[in-house]
Amino acid sequence: MYCRTTSASGSTSLRFRVTDGRALTMYYSTGRKIPNEQLAVFTPEGKLRPRVTVYNPKLKGEIEEYFAAINAAYNHMKITGMDMRSEVLQAEVDKILNPESTEAILHPIGEENLIQRFQRYVEEAYRDGIIGEHRHMHYDALVRRMERFLFIKGHSNMMPQQFDVKMLMDFRSFITDEYLYVDLYPKLYIKDGHKRLPSKRIANNSVVHQLKGLRAFFNELENTDEIFKSPFRKISHERFKTMMRTKNDEPFFLRGSEFKTVVNTEVPPELQTAKDVFVLNCCLGARIGDFMRFDMDRVAVSPEGIPYVHYIPHKTMKYMENVVEIKTPLVRVAYDIVMRTKFNFSGNGTEYSVAVYNRELRRLLKFCGIDRPVAKFNEAKGENEYFPLYEVASSRLARKTHVDMMNKVQVNAYAAGLHAEGSDAVYRYTNLEIADRFALMNAAFSQKPYHVNPDLTRVKRGRRKVEPTEEEQGLPVLPAMTGDGMPMKRKPGRPRKLKDGMTNSLSSISTTTQTPDSLNGSTELSVPKRKPGRPRKEKPAETPPKRKPGRPRKEKTMVAKRRPGRPRKDESSSTGVQRRKPGRPKKTTETT
Repeated sequence: MYCRTTSASGSTSLRFRVTDGRALTMYYSTGRKIPNEQLAVFTPEGKLRPRVTVYNPKLKGEIEEYFAAINAAYNHMKITGMDMRSEVLQAEVDKILNPESTEAILHPIGEENLIQRFQRYVEEAYRDGIIGEHRHMHYDALVRRMERFLFIKGHSNMMPQQFDVKMLMDFRSFITDEYLYVDLYPKLYIKDGHKRLPSKRIANNSVVHQLKGLRAFFNELENTDEIFKSPFRKISHERFKTMMRTKNDEPFFLRGSEFKTVVNTEVPPELQTAKDVFVLNCCLGARIGDFMRFDMDRVAVSPEGIPYVHYIPHKTMKYMENVVEIKTPLVRVAYDIVMRTKFNFSGNGTEYSVAVYNRELRRLLKFCGIDRPVAKFNEAKGENEYFPLYEVASSRLARKTHVDMMNKVQVNAYAAGLHAEGSDAVYRYTNLEIADRFALMNAAFSQKPYHVNPDLTRVKRGRRKVEPTEEEQGLPVLPAMTGDGMPMKRKPGRPRKLKDGMTNSLSSISTTTQTPDSLNGSTELSVPKRKPGRPRKEKPAETPPKRKPGRPRKEKTMVAKRRPGRPRKDESSSTGVQRRKPGRPKKTTETT
């Protein structure tokens, strides 16, 4: 029994101290206030002092009960290997004094505890390709957080079967407010070796991300019959849906005009590296982890003379059924940065890390005047808060900007109405090639098209440089062979033109003839000037053109035809005798 006062008046908290030499000291507090005159009659071992006849028998019985419970709890903690701390002793004694509470946790000897099994699960998942390197780092942090949680709760040797719903909800609260335990257990966090100690309340999305990793671990134990049921499955549907819900802020990115502002702004030398990395990554849209691994070996040139960067995404590499490279063409502004920096962004031999890049990126955007307000949801207040864009910018901003700018220039694949919205057939029937992507990216980033030679030098005018052919190198040209070893027949058509005006055809072995020289008897090659083919048809010099066949031409007479109408007068009319018009006979009158 532990009492720090010798005053006969007043009251003191009833507490007990457990010691095991100098290495161990633990305390148990009952939370009760006892008058000092009643405690003065008891020794530190809980027995009555000599020659004491007046005492409180009820208090004596309670002290004996506390001593028995403390001894039982201490023996249980020592046998089962629990943490010898005051918080653990307090919890174990309360379980013994309150029979309706959960029994003390037992730890079978020789089996893996929760932390050991969790560590083995993470290493096996990383070895088998279930999780990548980046997620492996997050799982390691989750294992360390679980280890700190169990140590603070006094259950470092807890078995996986004993992690119930109550422990799960306590762990969820611990993740959210872990910063409150940093000052209470400084040695625990120094031993953990964290570079960034928890300093504020963690956002709900981060908590859900941690719980999803823990749920995957317990699902693995359930599938292998190591536990009967996962604690996540013992939560009601509505409660589980609420605790695993994530809330995303309104997306923010650089607009086209803001991107041009960053490109056209002259920055001081200390910000030039951040500008090169940001502008180039906006044009490529790669994750920052993949971008930091790029070198000149990742740059290639298409047959059309379009430079592009090709790589396999490191994050999803182990999940891909078919390993397909991502090929992103380089627009002109990105090409200039690549040719100038050669993907070497480390100055003075120091590594340009992501943390340094994030810090310099915020300075760069502030220098360029990118201060458009963007919304961030505050969970404590339940409303949006607005910050300048340069304050919340990070390495992910470049990827967001690339996706937004490319999304605004693409044509809807379902606009023709041949397939329903969301149909996979549209993407199974076609694919964007390098030239198509290059045209879209030039439109998105307001860049002019250009072409390069195979050695990445830009084509200024004329044709691109190509590899010399066998004919240009003076090597013999062999005919193409078929699968059975026979020479492949050439397709009919005009013979191919060579540089010396000759034709190379399998049908005509040689088109030159040797004529003897009359002086020295040597022979010389006479090369026909005109291309071989059908002989030219010679036309007679002064031959009138032939008339087209048809009906014989009608001879025209010089006498004009009379128009139809009244009959022409006879010449007799000129003698004075008129001819009678045709018609009814004229009546004659008889004279008597």
